[in-house]
Amino acid sequence: MLIALTQKGATREEAYRLVQRNVHRRIEHVRRNPRMEIVWTGPSRADSVNDRPHVYDFGLPVPQVVFLRGVAKVMDDDLLVATYEKQTARQHAKGLTRAPHRQPDEVRAELVGLRIHPVQVRAEGVGVGATSYTWLPNDGGTA
Repeated sequence: MLIALTQKGATREEAYRLVQRNVHRRIEHVRRNPRMEIVWTGPSRADSVNDRPHVYDFGLPVPQVVFLRGVAKVMDDDLLVATYEKQTARQHAKGLTRAPHRQPDEVRAELVGLRIHPVQVRAEGVGVGATSYTWLPNDGGTA
């Protein structure tokens, strides 16, 4: 699965695009129920301290987590191919070349792209202590 949000330099528009093989059952689920939540996790910041645990104190620092709640729509073929080619170029520029390279016809036949229209974005562990941030898009997730 390609996730543009994880790439430095991804534009806001690109940030909510996912591309994966079209054999995943999750794709049919998204077609029936397009609401989804995606979670990215990362290691704790070096200065992370959980100084106010709400329930239990496990003595662990706060991990960095981003939650993206949104509504998924299947990309049209042109956007799918463009997204795949741009992301593949980024990967190849970093020397990451082991994934098979697909021609545009193969991309359309073998892959599916989802554009996530964000309803809410929440970040935890990225600030001081256990501070969290929540953003609601101005357009209500309809962009």
